[in-house]
Amino acid sequence: MEKKKVDGILLFAHSYLERKKILKIFTSDGLLSLFAKKTTLSSLYTPFIIGEWIYEKKNKELLPLVDASIINDLSDLRQTYETLFAAGQIADALLKSQLSQKPSPLLYALTIAYFEKLATFEMPQNLVASFRLKLLLHEGLLNLQNKCSICSSYATSLDLGESLCHRHRSPTSISFSEEEWRNVHELTFSRRFEDFKKINLTEILKEKIKLLGK
Repeated sequence: MEKKKVDGILLFAHSYLERKKILKIFTSDGLLSLFAKKTTLSSLYTPFIIGEWIYEKKNKELLPLVDASIINDLSDLRQTYETLFAAGQIADALLKSQLSQKPSPLLYALTIAYFEKLATFEMPQNLVASFRLKLLLHEGLLNLQNKCSICSSYATSLDLGESLCHRHRSPTSISFSEEEWRNVHELTFSRRFEDFKKINLTEILKEKIKLLGK
């Protein structure tokens, strides 16, 4: 029996039959689905802990979990509803976008950094918005530029990830004000978490960013 050990964050856990769990773990090796038989590991079934996971390496999508231990329980995430809800939104974005066992070391490092910072934000939705945009950028689904992809005019809209000016936008394009466009750029490209705290994320802009991933 070949075993593999990997660090990863638990995104989702659900019961299977009696006292068994199926765990969705995001790791540098990609999204793993682990089948936990041991009830003695119950303390590891709470999202969103970062753990060390040992599983049987097989040519299957559902892999048996052998053992696990906690690296960081991220307990601060559970202090407020807003922070916990934000963590769930980031987890949902990953679960919907990542293929099983597709290595994503850079995205994993980004994910851990965002989860570790969530509890320090008074407005955690700013981090959620930034993560959604960086995820689209990582997946090659966002070509955010100041100039229109068709002409050299100033871009004000996004359509299927492409930046477009007012003249070339379509009925399905998502349009932004000048301030919103600057904020989208900041949320997408900035590498400093402190920059995200300064952004005025309105409900309208939050919904526009959410629509970009659909």
